[in-house]
Amino acid sequence: MPQEVQDKAKALDTQIAELLKKVEGLGEEGKIEEAQAAMASIDVLKAEKEAMLAPSPQEKRMKVCEMCGAFLVIGDTEKRTLSHLEGKQHCGYQRIREALAQMKKERLERTAQPPLPPPRVSHRESRDLDVDRERDRHRSKSRERDREKDRVRERRSSRHSRSRSRSHSGERRRHHTGDESREHKRKRS
Repeated sequence: MPQEVQDKAKALDTQIAELLKKVEGLGEEGKIEEAQAAMASIDVLKAEKEAMLAPSPQEKRMKVCEMCGAFLVIGDTEKRTLSHLEGKQHCGYQRIREALAQMKKERLERTAQPPLPPPRVSHRESRDLDVDRERDRHRSKSRERDREKDRVRERRSSRHSRSRSRSHSGERRRHHTGDESREHKRKRS
C-alpha cells in the first residue's frame, strides 16, 4: 500500500476519534440530535476509509501459479482454486514437470555409474556361434539351389504346356514337322 494512502488513513482515524469524543460530550449534555448528526459524519468517514483501503475490482491482488504460470486471485474461493488445480492446463504442466524431473534423475544416475563392459563370451560359446553361422550359410545356399531348380522346372513345364494348347474349337493342336504339315495342306486342297 502506498505511503500516501496510509497517511490519509491515519488522518481519517484522528478525525473519527475526535468526532467520537464530541459525540460522547454531546450525549452527556443531552444534545441527541447533534450527537446523531456527528455519528452520521463518523459513518461517512469510516466508509471513505474502507473504500480507500479496499482494493478496487480492477486492482485485485493476484499471484502466479508455480506449476503452470496462470494468474490466481489471492483469497479466491476454495472452489475456484480446486477447479484450477484440477484443470487440464495445470495437470498437463504438472505431468511435464514430473517427467522432466524423472528424466534428469535417470540421466544423473547413468552418468554417475561407469558403463558396463561388454559381456565376455567363452571359447566354447564363440565356437557354437561360428557353427550356427556356418549352418545358416549352408541352409541359405541350399535354399537358393532349390529355388533355382524350381525355376528351371517351371520354365520347362510352361514350354511343354504351350506346345499342347487347344484351339478355339477345343481340338488339340499338334505341332507337325515340316513334312507332315505339307501333307495336311495337300489333303485340304
